[in-house]
Amino acid sequence: MSKLIPWAVALAAVVVLGGGWLKEVRHRQAHDLETERRLAALEQAAIADTRASGSGALRPFDADGRAAFVARVNGRMGSAGATSAGLAGRPSDAEVKRRQAQDRARLESRFATDGSDPRWAHETEAAAMEAIVEPALASFDPPAGTDMRCARTMCRMTFTFNSAGAAADWATYYPLGLAGQLPVMQSQQVRLADGSVRLVLYAFRDPKAKPFR
Repeated sequence: MSKLIPWAVALAAVVVLGGGWLKEVRHRQAHDLETERRLAALEQAAIADTRASGSGALRPFDADGRAAFVARVNGRMGSAGATSAGLAGRPSDAEVKRRQAQDRARLESRFATDGSDPRWAHETEAAAMEAIVEPALASFDPPAGTDMRCARTMCRMTFTFNSAGAAADWATYYPLGLAGQLPVMQSQQVRLADGSVRLVLYAFRDPKAKPFR
C-alpha cells in the first residue's frame, strides 16, 4: 500500500496541473473569441455608418484586410527601416525615436496649416466623441484624458492612457468606429514623464489621403 502512495500523489499532481493548463487554454480561447466579437461589432458599425454616409468606401474585412488595417492604424505598414531580413536590418532605439519625432513634426505641421471647415469639423468632432462610448469598446480601458480637434481635411485626436497596452488597444479598435468619416489614420505614441502614455491619432477625411505626402 505504501508503494502506491507516491504514485497516487504524482497522479493527483498531474491532474491538478493538467486542470490548471486546461483552464488557462479555455481562458485564452474565451479571450480570443471575445476580442473577435468586439472587432466584428465595430466592423459592422463602421460598415453601417459608411453605407449611411453614401461613401461606399469601406468593405467587410477578410483576414488579410483586417491584419493590414491593424498594421496601418499602428503606423507599422511601410515603416522606414523594416526589412524582410528581420532583426538584421532593425534600426536602433535612438533611430526609431528620431524618426517618430520627425513624423510627428510633419503631421503637426500639416494639421496646423490644414485650414478650416467649421461645419465638417463640428460634426466630425461630435462623431469622434460618440465613438468613445461605443458599446463594443466597453471592455477596453477608456482614456483618462481626451482632446478632439478637426480642421478642414483632417483631425488630431489626443488620448492619455495609464499604460502602453491600453493605448495600443485603443489605436487598434477605436478607429474602426470612425472608418466612414475618417478612413485614413496615422498613430503616434509618446511616454510621458509620469509613466502615462499619450496617443495621438491624425485622421483624414479623404480615403486616398497620404499622411506623409
